[in-house]
Amino acid sequence: MGFVVEPDGIITNKMVFVDAVNCEYGLLYDGEEINAMERKINRILNDIPKLNPAKVKGKNVAFKFAIRVHVDCFMR
Repeated sequence: MGFVVEPDGIITNKMVFVDAVNCEYGLLYDGEEINAMERKINRILNDIPKLNPAKVKGKNVAFKFAIRVHVDCFMR
């Protein structure tokens, strides 16, 4: 997932991309499960409060932030 923290601390350009789900028996590519995870990650992103922006030479600047999320699941 990734986003941009603007100079005022607001999060914009939220982006979530799930390409596979790592299960105990190998990778599982299930469209609905991947969509459900993307929705959950989007809910988390929407709940993030204002953040402290980056500073360059004492001035607030926007910056991109990316987090790799690893999800393990178990077969039903």
